[in-house]
Amino acid sequence: MSEVVIRSASAVPLLAHVHPVMLARSLWANRELIRNFASRELLERHKGALLGVGWNILSPLLQLAVFTVVFGYIFGSRWNKGDLPAHLDFPLTFFAGQCVFQVFAECASRAPTLVSGRPNLVRKVVFPLEILPVTVVYAAVVHALISIGLLLVVLCIAGGFGMLRWQIALLPLVLVPLVMWSAGVAWALAAIGAFIRDVRHVVVVAVQLLMFLTPLFYQIDRIPEEQTAIRWCIEHNPLSVLVENARRVLLWGEWPQWAALGWVTLLGAVVMIGGHGLFSVMRRSMADVH
Repeated sequence: MSEVVIRSASAVPLLAHVHPVMLARSLWANRELIRNFASRELLERHKGALLGVGWNILSPLLQLAVFTVVFGYIFGSRWNKGDLPAHLDFPLTFFAGQCVFQVFAECASRAPTLVSGRPNLVRKVVFPLEILPVTVVYAAVVHALISIGLLLVVLCIAGGFGMLRWQIALLPLVLVPLVMWSAGVAWALAAIGAFIRDVRHVVVVAVQLLMFLTPLFYQIDRIPEEQTAIRWCIEHNPLSVLVENARRVLLWGEWPQWAALGWVTLLGAVVMIGGHGLFSVMRRSMADVH
């Protein structure tokens, strides 16, 4: 009588889920798939619209025009930093910060439904689900770069090419930790959202709260000294550090705040690897709930 031996798949070691080299190899191996899905994300933003992908350029341009009229002319708001034209001082500073914040906000807001909204992909064993959050980050960064490019064009038109400082070349030092934070949070929220559908409602409120804890439309220096707890939270908010440093290199021709940017980058790497590890661990059980 012959014996029947049943072998189950061995458990993946925990280290494999959080190994940065394996993560990099996985993303590189799926780079074409990521690019294709990201292109689809950008195309579907304005699907069916008359201008189509043209809205990816027109939308931020109209937004900047509205900021200029409302804040620059009607309210006469001023940031009073750098040598920006008076009527563009506040609008451009606000717009630059929003370009950075919107990348994280969009990734966090969309992440909880990335897996639950695609049950057909979850059931495909061969499909690398971990690329879904990456495609959203990819598309968000491309959209942000378009907006930043328009900001620089407006800056040149308003103040001449002398407004463009060489520190703009340091922008990748801000974008790299931004991508790390966005990807790590997106992976974690996508994994949790696959099992707990209510997460997306919590994220909406959390993103709104985070917006007020990030100096988008106010200066940190304006916070009263006696409000130490609030000021500490805002100053140590990673998005505050990224927003402020983006403004420094894009608009004010200043060096980044190296110490603050350093700890945000290191912590961002931990968040990214941890978020991917959580997604990877929960990946096996996703097909059971879809």
